[in-house]
Amino acid sequence: GTIAVLAVLVVTIIIVAASQRFVSPITHLTEVARQITAGDIQVRAAVTTQDEMGTLAETFNAMTAQLRQSLEVLEQKVNERTADLRQRSEYLQAASEVSKVATSTLNTDELNRRIVSVILERFHLYYVGLFLLDENQEWAVLQAGTGEAGRLMLARKHKIRVGQGMIGWS
Repeated sequence: GTIAVLAVLVVTIIIVAASQRFVSPITHLTEVARQITAGDIQVRAAVTTQDEMGTLAETFNAMTAQLRQSLEVLEQKVNERTADLRQRSEYLQAASEVSKVATSTLNTDELNRRIVSVILERFHLYYVGLFLLDENQEWAVLQAGTGEAGRLMLARKHKIRVGQGMIGWS
């Protein structure tokens, strides 16, 4: 009887140890999966064996790395689209401001000055000039310009022949 009890005890210990060896990696992977589900995509599964469980842990880590990379790409696209929307919003705000200025200013010279100022500020440019065609439509004549350069060009009545240069072509 005592030998039989010892034999059963030894077999039970061996079974518990063996089952623990198989259950522990599964429990660990389950915990890692819970952490990932909770939003921690930096967590990694421990690879402790070279058997099927080790392969499963490596595959799990590879899947998580691919998930991280996909999320980074998505974040980058969201950031790019957000920046694009922000820029478009600024353009619309600038157009709205120019419209307000146009409807509230009767003096043409003052209107031109205010328009180039709004455009300069809203589009973060270093210079803005407003050209209009002369009566014969041969010259694009500067009507308003920002900064010292604009002041100097206005003083000398700066103009560009139609068809020449970027402004003349426009």
